[in-house]
Amino acid sequence: MPVDTMKKERILIRFRPEIYECFELEAAYQGLRVGTIANQLLISELNKAASVKPEHCVVFGSEDYAAIPEGKRSSYYVLPESKDIIEYLPEQTGKRGAKPINKQVTFYLMEDQLETLKKIVRIQDIRKSMDHGQIVTYRFAVLGLLLNNEALDRKPPVIHEEVEISTKEAAGIVPVASLFYISYNNIRIDNRYLSRRMVKKVFILVSELRIMRYCLNSEKN
Repeated sequence: MPVDTMKKERILIRFRPEIYECFELEAAYQGLRVGTIANQLLISELNKAASVKPEHCVVFGSEDYAAIPEGKRSSYYVLPESKDIIEYLPEQTGKRGAKPINKQVTFYLMEDQLETLKKIVRIQDIRKSMDHGQIVTYRFAVLGLLLNNEALDRKPPVIHEEVEISTKEAAGIVPVASLFYISYNNIRIDNRYLSRRMVKKVFILVSELRIMRYCLNSEKN
């Protein structure tokens, strides 16, 4: 049985509940562990950053970003601004001084992936990431990369499913309409928030309603 002898670096990062819930929802959707999903998302972004020229990895709003030639942005990897990253850093204290509910994820990176992450730290040039030229934390770089992934898209709704079933046309009853807004940050039906345990049920329900709508349309045709 082959053994993976490649050494991997362990990096522990804490996340706000809003970010961690993104991992949980994606993990529930794919049927994988939260840590596995988080690692996949980070490595995906590291690979994207490594696929462009070093000088083509820039921070949004920077002078380098402004200097990107028109029509060439697809060949660049653009990192979020530091203020956007800091906004989603874990809180040091929760409400009324209570301990915040931050959760930790362990990332496992190969040597080349770690080198790419170090380059990201230096490109970001966030003061708290380095001390006298030495990297002291990867949390800004890791979060910045993850915020670029569509699984952590901060523009809700990520999934916007509108299902309308007209039972009046099908069976002579008053129409019933259901509007579902599903995002990676929260799950709500008619502005009522659902627990994460209900996420899978919501997806199943939406699928069933799609089937019902298809059957009704088929009958009308």
